[in-house]
Amino acid sequence: MESSEAIPGLEARLTQYIQRYVAQNGNYAKVNRDAGEALPGGTTRAVLSHQPFPIAFKGGHGPFVTSLDDDEYIDFVSEYCAAMIGHSHPDIVAAVHRIADGGLLLEGQILVKENWHASLPRDS
Repeated sequence: MESSEAIPGLEARLTQYIQRYVAQNGNYAKVNRDAGEALPGGTTRAVLSHQPFPIAFKGGHGPFVTSLDDDEYIDFVSEYCAAMIGHSHPDIVAAVHRIADGGLLLEGQILVKENWHASLPRDS
C-alpha cells in the first residue's frame, strides 16, 4: 500500500518530537494552562499561540529571550522596539526607573512632559 505522506515517516517523526517537547516542558504547559484561565490561548498575541503550547519566557536582554528553564533563544518574534534596541536596554531601563521614581500619574503639567515637548520638532 502506498503512503499518503509526501515524506514517508514524517507524521510519525513529528508525533515523536511533539511527545518529547511535551515531556520535557511540562512547566510551560502549566504556565499556558494558568494563563488560559484569563486569556484565550493563554496569550494576547495570536502569533505566540500554538500547539501543544508555547515556550514560556521569564526575561530577555539584547536580542535574546530566556525561558523558564534558563535556555536562551534569539528572539525572532520580538516587538518592534525590542527588535531595534534589544530587550532591557540599559538606557531604556534607566529612563523608566527615573520616570517611575518621580511619579507617573501626576496631575497638571510636569517637568518631564515639558522637557519632552521642547524636544519635538517644530513646523517652520
